[in-house]
Amino acid sequence: MKILVVGANSYAGAAIYTQLREKYEVVGTYNAYPLFEELIQLDITHAEEVERVIKLHAPDTIVHVASNSNGNWCEQHPELAHAINVQATQTLVEVANTYGAKLVYISSLAATQGNNVYGTTKAAAEHYVQQTKAGFLILRPSLLVGFSPNTTNDRPFNRLLKNITHHTPAVYDTSWQFQPTWLRHLCEVIDTCIAQSLFNHIIPITVPQLCT
Repeated sequence: MKILVVGANSYAGAAIYTQLREKYEVVGTYNAYPLFEELIQLDITHAEEVERVIKLHAPDTIVHVASNSNGNWCEQHPELAHAINVQATQTLVEVANTYGAKLVYISSLAATQGNNVYGTTKAAAEHYVQQTKAGFLILRPSLLVGFSPNTTNDRPFNRLLKNITHHTPAVYDTSWQFQPTWLRHLCEVIDTCIAQSLFNHIIPITVPQLCT
């Protein structure tokens, strides 16, 4: 079983990449500043690069993690957000169909809300992912928490780690309610679905209760 993790440099991608490597033959990509020296550089907005990498490595399954999940950035740059989050996903689906690969897409619970640019792009990307002929899996995590090999990405859990290591107080808005997703759980769901060939499903991955 050969797996290509697109976006293996990201907060979620690095955790997914390292866990899958324990069981499978895994190739990972990055866009800038590789976290692991063996990663392959790939700009997912360049269709010819995407096809070159997939043709060369011939993965059985592609795990697509790469996106821009910064909500404020997406609001300020809607066209770029669409290019990265939607058009690049469409390209991955088309190339996956050409070479017979399955596709696991890390979406977001925001795709079900549609009240901002980020959520809209994730929903649009899901539409294309469902056109993957060999099989698709759409996972919808919420706010991800948990340790990742990428500790520099500006994510809430990484900010908390910095507060602890630097002995600085952490100030949070307790009126903000969310349903977090444990990063390790996300990795385990991906592993289980690939191992048991559980495809053509859309799965939300959150805790049932609201947290602050």
